[in-house]
Amino acid sequence: MVKRWLSSAVLLVMLGVLVVAYVVVTSDFAAEIYTPGQQQALIVHERLNLTQSAPVSNFYSGYVGDELVVLEANEADAPGIAATMGATDCRVRAALDARYEQVEGFTTTVYDLDFEGTYTLRYAGAVPTTTLELIFPFPAGLDTLNQVYFLVDGEEPTDVQYSLNNITWWTEMASGDEREVIVRYQARGVGSFRYALEHDRRLENLDVEITVQGLGGSEVVDGSLPTTAFEDAEDGEQILREKFAWRYEALIADRDVQVELPTRMSFLQRVEQLREPMRRIALASPLLVAGFVGCLAGVHYLTGVRLPFQHYLLAGLGFFLFYPALTFLSGALELPWAVALASVVVTGLLVAFLGFAAGWRRTWWQALLLCAVFFGLFSLGAMSQLRGLLFTTGGLLLVGAFMLLVARRRGANPKSQISNLKETEESDTGDEPTVELEEAASLVRYCPHCGAELDEAFAFCPACGRDAKPFRRCPACGAEHYVSPDVDLSHCPACGSQLAN
Repeated sequence: MVKRWLSSAVLLVMLGVLVVAYVVVTSDFAAEIYTPGQQQALIVHERLNLTQSAPVSNFYSGYVGDELVVLEANEADAPGIAATMGATDCRVRAALDARYEQVEGFTTTVYDLDFEGTYTLRYAGAVPTTTLELIFPFPAGLDTLNQVYFLVDGEEPTDVQYSLNNITWWTEMASGDEREVIVRYQARGVGSFRYALEHDRRLENLDVEITVQGLGGSEVVDGSLPTTAFEDAEDGEQILREKFAWRYEALIADRDVQVELPTRMSFLQRVEQLREPMRRIALASPLLVAGFVGCLAGVHYLTGVRLPFQHYLLAGLGFFLFYPALTFLSGALELPWAVALASVVVTGLLVAFLGFAAGWRRTWWQALLLCAVFFGLFSLGAMSQLRGLLFTTGGLLLVGAFMLLVARRRGANPKSQISNLKETEESDTGDEPTVELEEAASLVRYCPHCGAELDEAFAFCPACGRDAKPFRRCPACGAEHYVSPDVDLSHCPACGSQLAN
């Protein structure tokens, strides 16, 4: 007895330690699986997702008194201040020469950006002359910036100012003047490229082309302004160039233009990408393990299966292995394949264990049902946005299964059926309870040695192998009784009627 409880306590502690360790590790993947150098590389990776903003044009009306006044959005109607800001036409050409590189043990998509933006500036204010300040901001986080040119009407102005953050230029403009500004530069980026448009302001003409060459599989993200054209050039099955185009007239934009380059994720990146859903499933794993073990014990009780407590702890330990297996398989496989492989392996392990422990015929469907509910609906529900629907479906399946088992257990109890027959007979007005007696004749037989369910055709118990032939049926009530060859049974123990020899 002491050894049995000691082994149960050891298994319980082991299961608890594994569950707690898994929850703690999964709660902060980045800190657990990345070295400090890799974490720094990830920060740089995010910083090099380049975003190029549209140029900012500030029109001044000149001096008001001794102060030069800047046009603000809420001062468009102020006396002496111009009412037109920004470029009316925008033509952008961005060529991304993409490739894969290894950085601190994980794969990243790097590209060399060749950018050219052409902008048309028109002044149509009421004031005859104005001062224009043009600021062209460079993307934040650049680590290289070369081949930088700024041209106005085809020439580089002498008073332009360059810095790593922006280009600044001032000029005088009269009403009706127009300037064509061209900005060129080359830089290095990672992962994606975004061109930020001016929102909530009408742009007469927008013409943006982003060309990705060297790698195929680039995508326009969901939050991007929709493309108006797409072209690709292939060499056999390999895509050499993809061109995305956005051409709009009289556009008022509320979104930007963005292209996401293809990725070739390493093991660490796959695991880190699923950090949030894995964290949710890790937090739910203690309840799911306890729920599985409790439901398994309940189903076994209703079907007459008896197992030691240690067996249920081992089954819970095997069930828990699904979660770390899913976590680390998702780093090597796509998530659907990782789920399928982890489910099949762990379900097979549980079915085999319970089959050897209590018989295949009595346990296989129970293990499959519970694994389908807890793996396929509850566990995946914790990761899915449809978790409410999946949890409800799993709960309905469990409740339905237990309702069916309870009904079958009561219907298969000979004592309750005989009691019901007697109550029916006593309350009847004199008619013979023939229908109830016929129903009692179909009672299920059970082995008197181990309690396993027996078919009428069985000569030996399939669970313990003992002789199952000495059963006698009462002709009055239909009940069957096991009669040992050493016993002379002349009357039915259920109704007292005489048994035929």
